[in-house]
Amino acid sequence: MEHTQVFGGITSSLVIYCTVISFLTPLTLWRINEILHQKGDPPWKKEDKALERKQSHTKERS
Repeated sequence: MEHTQVFGGITSSLVIYCTVISFLTPLTLWRINEILHQKGDPPWKKEDKALERKQSHTKERS
């Protein structure tokens, strides 16, 4: 049985390409979202996030 018959005639390079794209798309969108929040969040929200991080680090050490 050939390699392409397993995937219904799709070439293995296309399968690899789609796999990479399906991994990179959410990763890229998550990173863009992080950058937008860093640049666009109001100061009071940045303070809330800093406080949450500090509290979570304190819990991890306990």
